[in-house]
Amino acid sequence: MQRSLRQLTPEHLDIVKEIANIGSGHAATSLSKILEQRIDMAVPSVEIASFSDLLNMDDAETPVVAAYLKMSGALPGHLFIMFDLGEVDDLMKPMLRGNPLNAEELLVNPLYSSFLGEIGNIMAGAYISALSDFSGRNSYLSPPQVCVDMKSAVLSEGILDLSLYEDQVMVINAVLSNGETHQTIHSAFTLLPELSGLSSFIELLEGKNG
Repeated sequence: MQRSLRQLTPEHLDIVKEIANIGSGHAATSLSKILEQRIDMAVPSVEIASFSDLLNMDDAETPVVAAYLKMSGALPGHLFIMFDLGEVDDLMKPMLRGNPLNAEELLVNPLYSSFLGEIGNIMAGAYISALSDFSGRNSYLSPPQVCVDMKSAVLSEGILDLSLYEDQVMVINAVLSNGETHQTIHSAFTLLPELSGLSSFIELLEGKNG
């Protein structure tokens, strides 16, 4: 029987949230080092959403910075990490050195795009590491690709092109807090697993929940 993200129960999503929060702790430690200030990170919710739900959300036209990473190994798939463009300047402070954030420079300036890609890589790597520890099977990430666009454009051009077999995605909502400025930064991990690893992933969650 073909498995689907729609088969995940609230109990399964609670397990995913627990794994993600473990990854968040590791990510916060690494981000604190490269940003040279204390960063706290938590995962308030994990949900399953359809493409149409995502494209019709109130914030669909919000400008975002997104990092795309291809997943391989035990859980192959596609991962998009998105930050609200209006909040990302706090993450960029070590690079900006007091200068205002210029959205156009995020992609033109290789130092900026590389820095944002590294932030996405740290966050995604911490989650995947926690997932690998949980499952006992390793997953791997490609180097990140960074883009700046409206949230709806990122989703429609990225995820919809990959939706060959599934109309649902897993959204892991994360909140980063800067311990010095007390600014809150919201991010969303949008995960589209491939069928080849989805069945074993769901079976693992079912086993842990049994």
